[in-house]
Amino acid sequence: MGAIPEKPYQEFAISVAGPLFNVILGLLMFFPIYGLVGREAFFKPSLDSWPQTFSYLFWINPILAAFNLLPAFPMDGGRLLRAAFARKLGYRKATEIAVNFGHAFALIFAFIGILYSHIMLIVIAVFIYMAASNEGTQVEVKEILKNYRVSDILPGKFLTLTKDVELSKVLEIIFHQHQEDFPVLENHKLVGFLTRNDVIYGMHQYGPNKRVGDIMRMTFPKARPQDSLVKVQSTMHKWGLKAVPVLKDDKLCGIITLEDISRVYIMMANHKETP
Repeated sequence: MGAIPEKPYQEFAISVAGPLFNVILGLLMFFPIYGLVGREAFFKPSLDSWPQTFSYLFWINPILAAFNLLPAFPMDGGRLLRAAFARKLGYRKATEIAVNFGHAFALIFAFIGILYSHIMLIVIAVFIYMAASNEGTQVEVKEILKNYRVSDILPGKFLTLTKDVELSKVLEIIFHQHQEDFPVLENHKLVGFLTRNDVIYGMHQYGPNKRVGDIMRMTFPKARPQDSLVKVQSTMHKWGLKAVPVLKDDKLCGIITLEDISRVYIMMANHKETP
């Protein structure tokens, strides 16, 4: 998913859709397949014969539905569990509980997989454990960052470029000033944005004498001082950027980077863990 659902009922609707589809498809297939292959082949699904293969097509649907409904976050059952807990305990606590369930099921799957030499079950266990941990971290980051605005961390000093600056000069600035993304101004007005990747691409394609105005981005997102860090982080992720310019009353007042946002999370997470 591009983003974590904001409300429990949204996550419930998304999570129940997959298993529900398998159940409905299984019901639609039951009578045609049962009538086609007969009782004996229907209850012995395999790939050994065409009647058993048709039976296999039926049974895979209820099996998938049942497996996905296990409360092993972030599978569908785990998401339904989080949605249920989130209504009373809040999103962060519900996620913590769901993640613990996911870890527990992952360890159970891994134990069974090792015991019976079932490689696929071990792979599933690793996926569930890592995915649960990753989404738990995402929620924790979001909960911390939603309390802060761009204005809280906006650096006071930043560099800008004009369209006639050569890439060789931009590269020199990056090396000496440790700023990698630049707003481009013309008559004190923001007209473009140049990222480090743009500079690298331009150097390889056109050489060091190419000018900023020829390769700068004309379309790019902008942030405002009152925007939450969660919103800005989401915008950067959507656009594949590591920085965005900040405008106040249509005037450039700074630039915020993914590194600035990450620093807030690291500091506040460490502060939380400090007794």
